[in-house]
Amino acid sequence: MEASGLSDTTSVSEVLSVGNIGEKIYLASNWCVVDALNFNKTGLMKQRVSHQLRMADFVIVNKTDLIKENTDSIYVEIKKINPFAKIYSSEYCNVDFEEGTHPFNKFYLSRVESLDRPEVKSMVIKSSRKISPSSFQNFIEEWAKKAYRIKGFVNLDSGETMAVQSILGEYILKPVGQFYHSTELIAITTEFTLKEWHQSFKEFSNR
Repeated sequence: MEASGLSDTTSVSEVLSVGNIGEKIYLASNWCVVDALNFNKTGLMKQRVSHQLRMADFVIVNKTDLIKENTDSIYVEIKKINPFAKIYSSEYCNVDFEEGTHPFNKFYLSRVESLDRPEVKSMVIKSSRKISPSSFQNFIEEWAKKAYRIKGFVNLDSGETMAVQSILGEYILKPVGQFYHSTELIAITTEFTLKEWHQSFKEFSNR
């Protein structure tokens, strides 16, 4: 678990994908805790908060016991930012972490004997390149079948931003308006390297 504060959470995945660290661990999922009491008071931090929500797999809306007004508006805002995240409501972050709720399970808790670590790699593409909708669809169709999971946001040359969620070859694309960051994609795979993936994205962007 990495407590990132207001840092760029995709940087965590980048750190985990290189060198000796990348040979031992990988990013299984990204959790974001939302302070329901102060969510609408982020001010100048709004962009950074939105970015963390965009890259989350799970969002915990915490301190719901301290607010009197309806929390529906918070959930609507979160879903607008990240249509794929699963949202939990909580007090004191009291949420069950159950086996099978993660996008990709790293540990096999029902097995008694120890298992060798699978050769799983987590990797990140960050790019200022913009890609056409058709080229991106061709790109994700090629790589989704080679990855356990791909997620992120892609800036299209049409001016839109597309959210992508891929699990074991099945993928969903959803437009989310305009994203004021570079394209960011995270993959969990055993089938390709970051160099291969990044080069492919570059080639599809030039089509």
